[in-house]
Amino acid sequence: MVLQAMSILRDDLHVFLSKDASGGCILTDPNVDSVYRFDEKESIMLEAIKQPYQKTVLVAKINSKYGLDLRISEFDVFLEKVSGLGLLTDGTEATPERASKPVQIDKSSASNDGASESKERKAESNHWRLFNPQNLLDAALAVAKPLGYFYYLYVAVFLFAVVTFILKFDIYLADLVRTRLDFSLATHLIFTMFTVNLMTQLSRGVTARNYGIPVPSFGIILAFGLIPRFDATLDIDDSLSKEHRLKIISSSFKARFILFLIAVLFWVVSRHQATLFTEFWITLIWVSIVSFLFLANPLIGADGYRYLSIYFNEPRLRENAFFALRHTFVKPPESVGRYVSNSLALKLFAFLSLLFIVSFVLFISYLVAGWLKLNYSGLGITVFISLVLYSFWLMKSKNRKIKMRKAGVDRVEKKEMMTRNNVGSFASTRWLRSIFLGTFFAAFFLPYQYETGGTATIFPIKSLQIYAEMPGIVENVRVESNIWLAKGTLIAELSNHKQLRDLGATKQAIIKTTEDLNILLSTPSEEELALAKEQLNIAQLEYKYSIADKKRMELLYEEGTISLVTFLDFKEQSEVDYQEVLVREANLKTIENQVNQHSIKSAKAELMILQQDLIFYEEQLKRTRLTMPSNGRIITMNLGNLENKYLEEGVLFAEIENTDEVKVEISVPEPDIGQISLGSQVSLKVFFLPTDIISGQVTSIFPQTSESDGGNVFKVISIIPNEEGVLQTGMTGYAKIKGKKMYMIEAFTRALIRFVLVETWSWLP
Repeated sequence: MVLQAMSILRDDLHVFLSKDASGGCILTDPNVDSVYRFDEKESIMLEAIKQPYQKTVLVAKINSKYGLDLRISEFDVFLEKVSGLGLLTDGTEATPERASKPVQIDKSSASNDGASESKERKAESNHWRLFNPQNLLDAALAVAKPLGYFYYLYVAVFLFAVVTFILKFDIYLADLVRTRLDFSLATHLIFTMFTVNLMTQLSRGVTARNYGIPVPSFGIILAFGLIPRFDATLDIDDSLSKEHRLKIISSSFKARFILFLIAVLFWVVSRHQATLFTEFWITLIWVSIVSFLFLANPLIGADGYRYLSIYFNEPRLRENAFFALRHTFVKPPESVGRYVSNSLALKLFAFLSLLFIVSFVLFISYLVAGWLKLNYSGLGITVFISLVLYSFWLMKSKNRKIKMRKAGVDRVEKKEMMTRNNVGSFASTRWLRSIFLGTFFAAFFLPYQYETGGTATIFPIKSLQIYAEMPGIVENVRVESNIWLAKGTLIAELSNHKQLRDLGATKQAIIKTTEDLNILLSTPSEEELALAKEQLNIAQLEYKYSIADKKRMELLYEEGTISLVTFLDFKEQSEVDYQEVLVREANLKTIENQVNQHSIKSAKAELMILQQDLIFYEEQLKRTRLTMPSNGRIITMNLGNLENKYLEEGVLFAEIENTDEVKVEISVPEPDIGQISLGSQVSLKVFFLPTDIISGQVTSIFPQTSESDGGNVFKVISIIPNEEGVLQTGMTGYAKIKGKKMYMIEAFTRALIRFVLVETWSWLP
């Protein structure tokens, strides 16, 4: 490769003195965020090619000035390397100003926490100053210093709190689930700002003042350009030691440890009271843990990364890592590749950082989009799109700054521009601050749809059990589990041989008794009764004539007309006829009284008993056949395995559920029950379907509270159609119930107002 004699070093590069004893330097390219290292000899050549030169003259000057034995060929190899890295520009295009402008060697930045500019300095453009906190921090330092003598006591208490938290972790999770339902996203952000964020910044300020570092301003910054956070500006100079820098960074971790310790202890003590204070400590534990894990994560540009960068003396750890990862896939020129770090640890760090950032952005976007859609429907989608556009605007602003650097507007020039426009910038900042604060406070008086809710459990609208009403062996199971069946469908049959025998014998006995009763009811016959009456009439007629003949013969005998023998014959005949009448009367009575009425009543009673037995045996036979008591689905598994098994009377055979509609039981905290009523809109999410929102209405509210781990709750019922059978018995999730509309400030301060009006009132004597 033949280089032009006038190729010089680009003036938009940043050069830093190396921290090690090599005497070299570190060069960064802002256009591609690349980092390059040069030894002492190469640093001398870099300094020499900042201005137009003649190669042979320049080599001679370097050898004379620094006592080196630099050769033309060696200088050509160096130029080839620097040119391959894209660090040279054609010197013929340089103006006199540009040619004479030296490349700035920023000694302070070479020893900072890993950025070309101090984070404290860069934050000033996004820092809205509230007051000077130094006097307050000095007073806090004076109070905190004596507490350092109890270090070992703190360690013991911390270990106690950690062990207690681990042992009660399941209880804490239950409390956390309940408490998170009472806090909206905005409430969480405000809570975090005035607890962990405030404590962290005060801890950083106190630690800085302990080492004599000025803290000129305490104010507010917008994290991610949107979320307000407290911020303490530290005026760190170049002379601060590595140890002190690490301690300032670690103060953020210590602040979260202290908050965690205090929150655990107070949560354990006040948990049984289930007051607002308990919810405060529960939330503080959660926020402390999550913020610590986020802060300590070295894969993002937080304190964990800064601590790691300073500890290993790698001021541009992330840039070096991404540079190494990029050149794993895009092979650099051989002359450049010799100076590219090939560390596996750097590549792994870059890969994990990239994976984490992408995953985190996608996860947060999914949560924010889902929350906005759930709570604000179409407006929520509009807000989400606005947030996406705002993010693109921030990225575009960053790209614009990069383009400005490419155009030659370096930090010194930008600072001069800011100085010239200082008055206008101050006025703009003041107006922006006023607009933001005005918008922030005005938002508190926007109408807000208050929502309450709690854990939700799904139950079937109807649940029945089928029991064996007769002891016996299951001879046949006719259906399978989890199939929709209509009412009356035969499910299974028990052994019924005895019932069939008893039923058949009873039917035959009824037939026989019925016939016997018919015989009794049809005895005597009409012919026999008529004959007996006719015979009695004939006997009575003959007896009548015999009496008349007797009387006539008696008169004739008294007159002596007939003999005594003749008279006695007629008298005997009349007596015979009388006896015949008596016989015929007795015969008629015998025929009439042939069937006793008690026999008929007895036969009828026996027939009724047999008919009752028939009903009983039919019912017994029916009970050996198990049928569906209503429409539904059998939820008992492996029903067919019950065949040929003996069941005792009263043993459960199968369970049936009707889930055409489901009953959702929601646990609503006692303080919020007044915000809802019958017909209030219900939104349900179950763990089985985390992406679906199921709608319903409040159908009933139990008038009695029940106890829970977090205090008293009301059971609120919502009947939800379930024709597709998506919701199943026992599913759990969370439900939100729309309450009354109110101002946003009223919604976010209800817990505080309740505390003042109820709990504080109870303290008054």
